[in-house]
Amino acid sequence: MTVTITIPDELKARIAERAAAKGVTLEEYAQEVLERYAEMLTLRELFAPVRDQIKAAGVSDEELAIQIEEAVTEVRTRPRGCASSSGRLCRVRSEPHQPGGTRDLMR
Repeated sequence: MTVTITIPDELKARIAERAAAKGVTLEEYAQEVLERYAEMLTLRELFAPVRDQIKAAGVSDEELAIQIEEAVTEVRTRPRGCASSSGRLCRVRSEPHQPGGTRDLMR
């Protein structure tokens, strides 16, 4: 099948540059990119198992929105780089250039 599309010159130049870097024609590169994109899952497909679990748990949309907002707030109030959900203590590098250097941060 042949498809003809019109794209801006700037986009064509960027695509041609990437194709040349891979050693393929512009057409081959465009086909490869389109094939990869077509194989990607949509967000709906990606989150279907999560949506099914939420539905099975009987969580309402309102309850879910509240839980998400609480989680976002918790993450935003943590010190940068802190992955602790306990809110008590995080270990972070005190000096980026010293391997293993850590200090404790109280939240």
